[in-house]
Amino acid sequence: MKTTITFRFLILILLTFSMNRFSSAEMIPVSSDYTAKYLFASAESKSNSVSDGTIVCWLDESYRGSLFIQRLGSNGEKLWSQNGLIVDKDLGRYFDPDSDYPVLFSDNEGGAVVIYRKLFYSEEEIYCAKISSEGELLRRVCLSSGIGGYNFSPSAVVTKDNCIAVVWENFSSGDFNIQGQKIDLSCNKLWNGGNEINVCEESDDQRKPSVLCDQKNQLLVTWLDTRSVANSSEFAYDLYVNKLDESGNFAGFGQAGRLILSFPIHRYSGQNAITKPDENYDHGNGPVSVKKAELYNHNMISSGNNSAIVAVDIRESETDSYIRVFKINEELNIEWDRDIEAESYQQNPLIISDGCDGAVIVWNDSRNNENSVFGIRVSSSGSVLSEGYNGFKISFDKGKRNSLRSLPDKRNMSGLVISSNKLLIPWTVSDSHDLYLASVDLNFSSEYKKTSELIYKNISEGKCTSVLQSNETNSVIFLKDNTIFASKENKSDKISNNQFKNNLNLLNYPNPFNPVTKISYELTAPGNAIVKIYDMTGRIVKELVNEFQNAGRHELTFDGSSLSSGLYFCRIDAGNYSETMRMTLLK
Repeated sequence: MKTTITFRFLILILLTFSMNRFSSAEMIPVSSDYTAKYLFASAESKSNSVSDGTIVCWLDESYRGSLFIQRLGSNGEKLWSQNGLIVDKDLGRYFDPDSDYPVLFSDNEGGAVVIYRKLFYSEEEIYCAKISSEGELLRRVCLSSGIGGYNFSPSAVVTKDNCIAVVWENFSSGDFNIQGQKIDLSCNKLWNGGNEINVCEESDDQRKPSVLCDQKNQLLVTWLDTRSVANSSEFAYDLYVNKLDESGNFAGFGQAGRLILSFPIHRYSGQNAITKPDENYDHGNGPVSVKKAELYNHNMISSGNNSAIVAVDIRESETDSYIRVFKINEELNIEWDRDIEAESYQQNPLIISDGCDGAVIVWNDSRNNENSVFGIRVSSSGSVLSEGYNGFKISFDKGKRNSLRSLPDKRNMSGLVISSNKLLIPWTVSDSHDLYLASVDLNFSSEYKKTSELIYKNISEGKCTSVLQSNETNSVIFLKDNTIFASKENKSDKISNNQFKNNLNLLNYPNPFNPVTKISYELTAPGNAIVKIYDMTGRIVKELVNEFQNAGRHELTFDGSSLSSGLYFCRIDAGNYSETMRMTLLK
């Protein structure tokens, strides 16, 4: 019997080591019902430019398709009703990330503005909604009411004059075009007398727009375009860009826009394109001919001098792809470009500003017969600022080498974050659906310091996972069993264990226990105390106390009769302090 207990104890120690993330983060349920949820988005809530919590919105199957929104306070408390506020109903029950991902912004007053697609019987429209800091729905406004047809794939950006510019694709009269509108933070429409503008309505199709605001408050809009490849035997898209001023007028380039990337791919040298295509340029192991058969990623960030850095994935076949990163200047000319290529796939690039007019690009990579996450940092001049000419490996986890690492969707505005010169990247492993969060310290000049931590096991919808950081606290938003959670890092974890003991002195006896144990703690001042028990997945199995208590020693009894043997965690929150301890139930 002693040998069996010792063996179990060793196993529990190993499990504790592998799951140590659960002891330093609280899993806060954002939603409270169990209807199917899709395409959740998050943003940092702010009031007067000071962080005051987290805003989360999601699409739900209830009410024939609905949009919900919730705000968490700085301590994780729900502020907009228990189940969240219903923003709109009758959105339809089929949701596509390329078409329906909602776009969420803080209004800097504790409220929010959300952009979303709404389905009608014979049309689809783009709407915006304004929610007050108290969780009251103030306005719902249709942005695409002037032209008709089907409208979807909204992309939006906060402008320098504290408004929101929105662009989307419209399908009417047999082809796709790009339209747009600008609103203030109260959802008042500012352009064209309240009617949307045509960003581009050239012949054939214009698809999947992205928008960026430069330092002059001008908008850069990119989109996929078939005007020059409509007669091709393969589906193919060129990439175009145009510029709008703050009033929605074309800023010197006309409605047609400017071609910046064409298929077959052309090599660029400085500002001028070399006319020879890439037919003789072998990327990795794939064929040398360029064929484009799907909508591809194109994401951009602002650089210095009203320029932008763009990342695009280029898929030449089913067995090969690579990533092109290039910079367009204020005149929409190509300043530089570089390709990230190794054997097999480099695809699904995500890009974020490094805060120094350069960029960090993260992507899925299958070199060395692995499915990994790689990254690279480039300066505003195109120089590589990180180790590895074709990037460095970021994902280190316990999944199989050939299991896909799912990065956040390209339309997920909080898929990556850089704060205090640290890059945070969430991903999920396809076989186990385990969620990891990587941290890359960009302060290291040659070889960056990288860590990967397990956040939660067996989650859902990994591509919607997002990460936020406020007041030096990380929050990861994810879906598990039709419940949206926020994994909130405890500030108090940065305090030493000795300081914890001096303040709360959380203990239990006996430990291991079967099935009852006594839990004691000491409050140095009166206040509200919350004591919860968690299992190894981070699920709350019992809330023992949540009430105002006087200063002094307190004792609780925890009965684990209904639970299985294993490792559990007891966490207490009291005032500005928290403490977590491990407890072992052996039956």
